[in-house]
Amino acid sequence: MNVPTVCPFCGCGCGLILEVEQNRVCAAFPQRSHPVSRGTLCIKGWNSHEFIHHPQRLTHPLIKKNGVFKQASWSQAIAFAAQGLQRVQERYGAHALGVVGSVKSTNEEQYLLARFSRSVLQTANLDTAMRLHASPTVRGLLPHWGYGAAGAAMTDLESAKAILIVGANPKAQSANLGSFILQAAKRGSRVLLIDSREQDHSRFYGQQIRPRPNTYLLILQAMLQTIISNGWQRPAAALSSGWKEKLAAYSAERAAAAAGVTAQEIRSLTESFATAETAVIVYGDGITQHADGLACVHALWNLAVITGNLDKAGCGLLPLMNSNNMQGSIDMGMATELLPGHAFLTDRSAADHFSRIWNCSLPEEPGKTLPEMVRQAGTSLRALYVVGENLAASMAAAPALARLDFLVVQDLFLTETAQAAHVVLPACSFAEKEGTVTNLERRVQRIRKAIAPLGESKPDAEIITLLANKLGSAWPDRDALSWFGEMQNAHPAYGQLDVESVSHPGGAVWPVVRNGSRYAYAPIEAPTAPGDEPDAEFPFLLTMGPGRLHRMTGTLIQHSFTLEREEPFGLLEVNPEDAKALKCRSGSAVRIKTRQGEWVGQAAVTRAVLAGTLHLSVFDREGKALALLGTLMDPRTKIPLKVCAARLEMA
Repeated sequence: MNVPTVCPFCGCGCGLILEVEQNRVCAAFPQRSHPVSRGTLCIKGWNSHEFIHHPQRLTHPLIKKNGVFKQASWSQAIAFAAQGLQRVQERYGAHALGVVGSVKSTNEEQYLLARFSRSVLQTANLDTAMRLHASPTVRGLLPHWGYGAAGAAMTDLESAKAILIVGANPKAQSANLGSFILQAAKRGSRVLLIDSREQDHSRFYGQQIRPRPNTYLLILQAMLQTIISNGWQRPAAALSSGWKEKLAAYSAERAAAAAGVTAQEIRSLTESFATAETAVIVYGDGITQHADGLACVHALWNLAVITGNLDKAGCGLLPLMNSNNMQGSIDMGMATELLPGHAFLTDRSAADHFSRIWNCSLPEEPGKTLPEMVRQAGTSLRALYVVGENLAASMAAAPALARLDFLVVQDLFLTETAQAAHVVLPACSFAEKEGTVTNLERRVQRIRKAIAPLGESKPDAEIITLLANKLGSAWPDRDALSWFGEMQNAHPAYGQLDVESVSHPGGAVWPVVRNGSRYAYAPIEAPTAPGDEPDAEFPFLLTMGPGRLHRMTGTLIQHSFTLEREEPFGLLEVNPEDAKALKCRSGSAVRIKTRQGEWVGQAAVTRAVLAGTLHLSVFDREGKALALLGTLMDPRTKIPLKVCAARLEMA
């Protein structure tokens, strides 16, 4: 039996066919007619079935007694979880409870968890790993674009005359999107790259600027200034009052001096972008997780507005989403400041709408974000309900988890976070449930149940419903398609879709309201101090990002036999000039020290990084790599920053 579904890894949302024999998924291969994958898959997609039947899959609920997990029935586990959450709520109040969701859960499951958090637990402390990657996108685009989402589709890359990539490696992060870009370059599109690191496919691009980390904002502001000074703005793009005066301070010469590039490189790349008839801007963690991430998103928005690259084919902004349903987490309001449908919690008309739907009162102000919940664990936050997220790896949160009064974890495997829990609830994989997911271009697609749940595992939606009803609610026992109907009422754009359209190969893209040339500019912002700059003791600038395969915590990768062998550990990239001074070679054991901690691992000597900079892949099951960063965080978007000063030594 062959069952069509969607790949559970990156944000491309490639179409899969799962081959099933005797309730076992034996293989995965691409859907031939799918508009994204088009009969191809990356290495992760081809091996996406391997973790489903891994021998370490959780198949029974577990309750910890005297520090040891004991197998329990579902009724016992749900009752234990409900009692633990109630005790904390009665003693400390609902504000002491927190909920963390997964960017790999379906839209229906994320919608239910958002509703559960606010109407059942009555807590405003709600977040996902979206916070760690895309919060500047949400905060930067939503007030101007109306959505915390892409304005371009992947097919726009095919007709774009120019493609500007900023702080992203599309081929490594989202393989099929990267293929779209490479094909566009082959057809003659101007592919322009602004990234500190050399990429495997940089040689296929037209131009590349390699600025020092933390200088991207200066480059983008200099591009705006160059466009204005040369009159390259579109006639319809009327300038905001005072723009010329503000941008006059951001000359190409100033940006070049700070970034370690030349003014001519900036001018040349700007001309290639601004004079193209149509252009798409692709960006990623290389700006959102660095200092001035929100200001950079504002600058990219301004570049699209001033050149008229919105609301037509071959144009728009395309932020990379690291996980298969990270966009869905935004759409379903899985963040403390958001509601479903791309409305801020502080929008009282939207809040009143959900108060009526959910029959509850909503807080007037956002609660704690994911980093704040981790930081305040054991003090103002006393209990957590974690669904499908390994905080011990993604947030180096093992010490924080140990301080909690009560921890409920719902997952596929006994992760480092689950090992710290008081009760563990076994969830189903993507092959064992129904629902929808939304890719990075707003494409909503249906996933289908290919096999029966393994052991006693249950879909997230069923578990959340059981817990809600044990806590006194009266939620109906619905299937995923029934919840899709309520979800449509919550999100106006999803209301224009239907089950039939999202069930077709490739699903349907939820529509946006176009405003033509009436978009307002975002503010021009001055660069801010990164907060942890190199000095004599810590002379290097250390950046972190995904590895070749790993995106988030590695939970699925490490339980895939093939993928685990492909990338068993993270590597530290070192420029040859710096390696020579240290007498370091590829494979050498090295030690990184920062003001917050240290890490020991292997070096990879490569010109992919600039001299004076280091790059470390964040894949680290114990969270030691992330511990190097300490508590550096953007104060506005609350995103943890992935850059700091460091010292490099031979281990």
